[in-house]
Amino acid sequence: VEARKICRRANGNGGAVADAARREVAAALIALKRDGSKAARQGRAALSLASGQAVALNSLQRPAQLVAALKIDAAAALNASLDDLELAVVDEGDSPVPTGETGEIVIRPRDPFRILLGYWANADASQKASRNFWFHTGDLGRFDEDGYLYFVGRGNDIIRRGGENISPAALEAAVLDLPGIEDAAAVAVPDAIMGEEIKLCLVATPDFSPADLPARLCGRVPDFMIPRYVQLLAHIPRTQTEKIRRNLLQANTDGVTDLRPPHR
Repeated sequence: VEARKICRRANGNGGAVADAARREVAAALIALKRDGSKAARQGRAALSLASGQAVALNSLQRPAQLVAALKIDAAAALNASLDDLELAVVDEGDSPVPTGETGEIVIRPRDPFRILLGYWANADASQKASRNFWFHTGDLGRFDEDGYLYFVGRGNDIIRRGGENISPAALEAAVLDLPGIEDAAAVAVPDAIMGEEIKLCLVATPDFSPADLPARLCGRVPDFMIPRYVQLLAHIPRTQTEKIRRNLLQANTDGVTDLRPPHR
């Protein structure tokens, strides 16, 4: 779906070009799911970071470029000038947030019957998602000064640490670039002072030391994204569709290392 949207804007039409792009993206995802290598996990992390968004890539010429462009390690941007939808970023009261601030991405069609009518057999969810004449996507994002929308992450997955909204996918993509890290998943854990802290679950080589992680991440991510806790695991639990089972990781407290320097 996102490939079709991208190609329609980039090429001025839909048709065969968009279909080819959609097939190539689907093939890339299937290949990544079948491949157990670290490179595949890096690809999945980058694609996860880009999922749920259309990328503004007006210079695209071939579907292969689309696949390559989705595998980026920064949040992709969407040119929010759409003919068929209105799009906004709002706070909890559905008021637009200032430019640069993170909020929930909401949409509404300019024409009838352009988006879903509701959730099957779930009137409460339909009413909650469609309140105030907007459809609430559950995704978080922010606008820049040029009117581009940056996808931050799924609202349910976002780690809220001391007033900062942290995308687990962005942190995971940065960590997977480090030598000795085979797989990674970031989850929120409760904290009395910060509200939530970051626990980073890792599959690593035997020579990896959790104590070295803050220094290795310095310059790769902002200071507020440096994890408080590290947990080494034999594998990261995932669903059949390769989604990280974050609830299981949050509940698992075995062998967790606290990276906070001890008080003297």
